[in-house]
Amino acid sequence: MADPPVAAPARVSPVPEGLRELDARLEGLRVDLRYAGPDNFSGAPAPGYHAQRLWLHPQAAAALDEARRAALAEGYGLWIFDAYRPQRATEYFVEYARTRGHAHWLSEGYLSPRSTHGRGLAVDLGLFRLGEDVPVDMGCPFDTFSSEAHTQNARGEALAQRHRLRRLMRDAGFTPYAKEWWHFGWPLDPSEAPVLDLPIVP
Repeated sequence: MADPPVAAPARVSPVPEGLRELDARLEGLRVDLRYAGPDNFSGAPAPGYHAQRLWLHPQAAAALDEARRAALAEGYGLWIFDAYRPQRATEYFVEYARTRGHAHWLSEGYLSPRSTHGRGLAVDLGLFRLGEDVPVDMGCPFDTFSSEAHTQNARGEALAQRHRLRRLMRDAGFTPYAKEWWHFGWPLDPSEAPVLDLPIVP
């Protein structure tokens, strides 16, 4: 009897020059790019998001992996909402805010026309407990563009988890953003990481 046909391996597009990928199969990592689907503030997939792939500047990627390993030691994993973001998506978000009556999201510092995400120097994330398949409660959802999202504006367990995430990321070298508990930047001179508009593809 002839051997059954062997399925060809899935083709994966190469990571763009200047970025590095963290494998979504790593222990303690969940890649849940919210802008690749409708579960985000705009209610629709954003331009340029065609796959669940975690790309960052190489330095930021290495540091995030360090934070992942530190979280594992505490019984947690990192739940990734966003990382590298094509510039076309940033422009879509800005246009959405301005045309839907939310221009204050820009003036108040929740959206920017030149996001560090486009340089691969920012990551949005939460935590999950190992063995569970949901992010822990942080007091308000990702993409809450109000004072509820300010790191210190939570109580009890939610505040404790915000502080845990902040500590893990700061220990790995990231800089927290006080207005968004989920947002952390990598402190690299922007001249060393140009803004990119390359789509995230399978």
